[in-house]
Amino acid sequence: MQLPREQERRRAFTLTELVVILLTIALLFLLLVPLTYQLKQKSQRITCVNNLKNMGLAFRIFSTGNSNLYPMQKLVNAANSPGPETNPSRRTIVEYFQSLANELSTPVLLLCPADARKAATGFASLRNENISYFLGVDVSEKLPTALLVGDRNLMTNSIALGPGVHAITAGMNLGWTKDQHRFRGNVALGDGSVQQCNSQRLTTFILTSGLATNRIALP
Repeated sequence: MQLPREQERRRAFTLTELVVILLTIALLFLLLVPLTYQLKQKSQRITCVNNLKNMGLAFRIFSTGNSNLYPMQKLVNAANSPGPETNPSRRTIVEYFQSLANELSTPVLLLCPADARKAATGFASLRNENISYFLGVDVSEKLPTALLVGDRNLMTNSIALGPGVHAITAGMNLGWTKDQHRFRGNVALGDGSVQQCNSQRLTTFILTSGLATNRIALP
């Protein structure tokens, strides 16, 4: 049985109603996309902080079995005879993180989830491109407020820093690029504590590090 034309018209959407529905859906989409992005960023920051906490703890555990020295102050030669490292920067950041293999257990901890890089399958295959974090090569337990490890997206005087060892002094304007955490970053200090900070606070850490020159190795 066919419905009367008037009843058919009442059951169908009018053009105005359809436009209102589409606009409502579009508005909800515009509201949800930024929220989803913010939640993703928050999750990435939390994971990054946890990575750095694990790294800070790994350095301290390493030091307890190595005369209170971090890997940067410890040199193991071919004969496995330990001795003080007189020039930490001559070794690579990969070597120092590989020396923490027992304490870290997995190289996944060396990768920030906001970084496009990929994690290594194991410490033996670890390369610069599997690491998201810088390393303060002169930092020890005696320098609790110095920058030990942190996000690699650093810049000085608005110029992004590339791989290698960089000498940072108090007169240089150290900050974060927009990569990874959008002009912010996370750092672990010499005492193992982790801080989330902006560029201004990062510069403060340099001023209070206890080092005249902060040598930072970037992967």
